[in-house]
Amino acid sequence: MNYNLVSNNINKLVDENFASLSDQKYVVLEAGCGSLSHINLKQNWIKIGVDISYEQLKKNNQLNFKVLADVQEQVIKNDSVDIIICWDVLEHLENPNDAINIFLKLLKKGGFIILSVPNIESTKGIVTKYSPFYIHNLYYRYIYKSSPKSMPFKTYFKQPMHPKNLVSYLEKNNKILYSAYYVSNMINSLKHRSKLLYTIYTFCTNILVKLMSKDYYMTDFAIVVRKGV
Repeated sequence: MNYNLVSNNINKLVDENFASLSDQKYVVLEAGCGSLSHINLKQNWIKIGVDISYEQLKKNNQLNFKVLADVQEQVIKNDSVDIIICWDVLEHLENPNDAINIFLKLLKKGGFIILSVPNIESTKGIVTKYSPFYIHNLYYRYIYKSSPKSMPFKTYFKQPMHPKNLVSYLEKNNKILYSAYYVSNMINSLKHRSKLLYTIYTFCTNILVKLMSKDYYMTDFAIVVRKGV
């Protein structure tokens, strides 16, 4: 399964549950919003973006309100948000459950939390977790040609954000509506940006699959949760 298919499935789920009331101004919080959204949000919805990067917030033209803050800070009142989206953020937190607990407080009953995290049990996840941070910077600088203002954040990959642990934690008093492992667009991008690195990545992944009898290709994990009512 790839990113586009997962994104489409989540968009359908959101449409089925929220878009039927076209005049309703739902409140959406993008936690660690970056410069764009991974979910199609209706024009009349109130979109709030929280990020620690001023540069990323400045680039994001989909937001109605921009908040320069950490996602582990409570920036709005409890029970005030209909949908919370947190995509590729939890791996950068030392205490991801603290952020999740804040999300659950902010969310209205019946509201959605949409999360996506790297899969630590993938080749990409293993390399990201155990390689020195300067390697990440070199990768973004020379493979992705990122500017100094768009370099990656440090990753921690704490145990609470392991997909199985996420499911176990979130299903308490809530309902899991959707979950899926998928291959991120970063892998397809690598294929075009550096054939050598892509060949090495594919070779290593094939070896891991044969030795461990597990699927190390699924780089990421997405989950949609409805807050308990």
